Amino acid sequence: MEKNGFVRSKSRRVYSLISIPDIRSFTLLYNQWTLLISLSLSLSHLISSHSIRLSLGWDRRGCAHYGLWINDFFIFVKKGFLGELRSYAMKLHTREQAPREGEASADKAKPMKEWAPTREGYLQYLVDSKVVYDCLESIVEENTEYEAFRSTGLERGEPLAADIAFFEKEYGMTVPSASSAGQEYAALLTDLSKSSPPAFMCHYYNVYFAHTAGGRAIGKQLSDALLEKKTLAFYQWEGTLKDHMDGVRASINGVAETWSAEEKQACLEATAPSFQYAGSLLRLLA
Repeated sequence: MEKNGFVRSKSRRVYSLISIPDIRSFTLLYNQWTLLISLSLSLSHLISSHSIRLSLGWDRRGCAHYGLWINDFFIFVKKGFLGELRSYAMKLHTREQAPREGEASADKAKPMKEWAPTREGYLQYLVDSKVVYDCLESIVEENTEYEAFRSTGLERGEPLAADIAFFEKEYGMTVPSASSAGQEYAALLTDLSKSSPPAFMCHYYNVYFAHTAGGRAIGKQLSDALLEKKTLAFYQWEGTLKDHMDGVRASINGVAETWSAEEKQACLEATAPSFQYAGSLLRLLA
């Protein structure tokens, strides 16, 4: 139950971003109100009497909030922009994809369950995906505007290079050139990174985060069908994936705090194109 910004939860479904074992005082913002919480607690008192950490959590509507856990109570501090972006994106899913939130009409393209993937198609998909990830990773490395997104742990360029080399060596396959699907998407990302950073961030978020969810499920199916159940490097991450994702979520929410209403809308409206370009890559597998 929520009351005055406090929520008691049995499930504690919150993803920890930063542990704070010895904090003495800090300031929290609750919507447009300023709430000052002063804690004069010794380290020993924190350890013995309290479980305190700064976290990013989601409510049942999928809206993100920054907040503070104190034992079983979560103080909502600020709703993150990614909660709004997620809600917007879910409406673009079909009922089959998202039974509770999907509103889009069913795609007329061949459903994934009817695909007949081949190793050749899979290799082409990996090549085109590498073009897209290399583009994203070059953009954040070369532009200080995106420096918060360097070395996040989500990078996929190098793992994809290893997987492409595996196909070449293990199956004697010739690596194809990237198709128009990957080339056109990379060109769009390059343009958006300069002309509309909020729209670029929408694509960035969807490319990386979709791969950690549905992308991994697709990879498992392809591995079982085509690779004797080998898990490619594309679907493996060093360190803890959840921690990498939480860090990127926090960075995007932080950047979005500087955007105007128009810029936030531009980010939201880039969702549909990001889905379309991702779909063009996935169709290489059909």
